[in-house]
Amino acid sequence: MANARVRPRTPFFLLTVGVCACSTLGAQAPAPPWGLSLQPWPGLRIDAGGEELKPALRSRDNSLARAAIGAAPGSALLISAEGYAPRVVVLPGAPSEGGGSVVGERELGLVALSPAGSEYRLAAAFRTGTQPKAAAFIDRRRVAVPLLDGPGVDVFDLEAGTSRRIAPPEPYARLGGFVECLVISERAELWVSQMTAAAAHVFSLPDLAYKATVRSGGTWSKVLAWDPASRRVYLSNWVSEDLSVIDPERMIEERRVKVGAVPRGMALWPGGAFMYLAQYEIAGAPRGRLLKLDLATMAIVASIGPEGSKRHVVADPERGRVYVSDMARDLVEIYDARQDRLLADVKVGGKPNTIALSSDGRLLYVSCRGPNNPDRGYLYKGYEMGRIYVVDLETLSVVEWWEGGNQPTGLAVSPDGALIASTDFLDARLRVHRRLGHGTRIPLGEALAEF
Repeated sequence: MANARVRPRTPFFLLTVGVCACSTLGAQAPAPPWGLSLQPWPGLRIDAGGEELKPALRSRDNSLARAAIGAAPGSALLISAEGYAPRVVVLPGAPSEGGGSVVGERELGLVALSPAGSEYRLAAAFRTGTQPKAAAFIDRRRVAVPLLDGPGVDVFDLEAGTSRRIAPPEPYARLGGFVECLVISERAELWVSQMTAAAAHVFSLPDLAYKATVRSGGTWSKVLAWDPASRRVYLSNWVSEDLSVIDPERMIEERRVKVGAVPRGMALWPGGAFMYLAQYEIAGAPRGRLLKLDLATMAIVASIGPEGSKRHVVADPERGRVYVSDMARDLVEIYDARQDRLLADVKVGGKPNTIALSSDGRLLYVSCRGPNNPDRGYLYKGYEMGRIYVVDLETLSVVEWWEGGNQPTGLAVSPDGALIASTDFLDARLRVHRRLGHGTRIPLGEALAEF
């Protein structure tokens, strides 16, 4: 059975306005402290009722600060910084009569400003389990986040502001190592890879009940892909350097195919003829390329592009292209799928991880982890925050980016294109940004506080 917990939403509102006619609630003694996370820091200003409030810094992590401010319940806080779009935070009201008084600091959550002129605003921030590795929209309101160092998958309902954790039965859950999710709509299933068990776990939709586990004969299983033409699931195995071909009807591995390098992302071309596969490294060196496999024979028919550490692959049949993130070269590559050749590349931030197409096909989102900690390695916080980049696919240029937390890794776009979910791997946080001017089931201006 899947383990579940439901956590309530904390009332917290962010309004996308530049001015506010509200004022603090009269002359009240002394204002209670409110704790919140602020980004960017320093250089940020907070005003209430025409007066500047001075936040007390509790701790700082690069451009992210934990701070406390004193303000009356119901106050409207105008938060601004040079070069950023201002936000207004309306504090929760005072406890109702007979409800008792609040003792100590009240927690608000994350307030992250967007660059001036940005088309995106932070709409929600949630605490996750340890090392949220990926993100996937199950439907238009729910996001699944597998935990690399946790006992399952956190699932967030963005409309209700609640979360639950699902997990396969023991002994799998305690092993951790959950990597990526795959939604197969036509089968009403959510698949989750687990590298420590070399397995994929299947949950039914929409109820998220545990259904089955498929064991791979490979080692360190990571990425899942679905081919609707052949009705097969593919699973890339990192250490054994092969692909598992899975029959989802019988829930068994039919065969494994060697690919001569560490495999990572996969993209199936419509029609079921070919797969594009990212090689991450060869013999420990960034010498991977983009492979094209004939699915009928599973033979490699093309090895394309320059060497590097290819991580994620996205197919764009409308434009006849394939997009690939290269972690070693800090760029996104654009390939012509008709001629199997490199068309262009776009420079992005350090260590690009996941890439995702907008629902209208005009934009490509890129999560960039940022530079590794030079002294201790990538599992420790570095000296710069990561970023989310937005690439225009007409001009093949970066049109904007915003700062995330420590190592933005997972990335997903809602079916209506209105929401962009990203995970901060070392902060145990899910951020959800809203694309302005696009419909969404989260009301404009409302944000869900962190748990």
